[in-house]
Amino acid sequence: MDFQRIKAKARQARRYVLKMNHHAGKGHTGADLSEIDIICTLSMAVMDRSRERPDQDRFIPTKGHGAGGL
Repeated sequence: MDFQRIKAKARQARRYVLKMNHHAGKGHTGADLSEIDIICTLSMAVMDRSRERPDQDRFIPTKGHGAGGL
């Protein structure tokens, strides 16, 4: 996966989080934005999420206030 593509996807995700929290009138924007880079990198370049494998990689977040970032 190309770094520029991950960077562009993270930028797009940040915009989405800002719009989502603005329209909802609430949210934990800081927590959501702080995890975008790692989530994009994991999902686009590190994790094997192929549905054919029963033992596919899984990501279990523990920061509940960052749900908007997912």
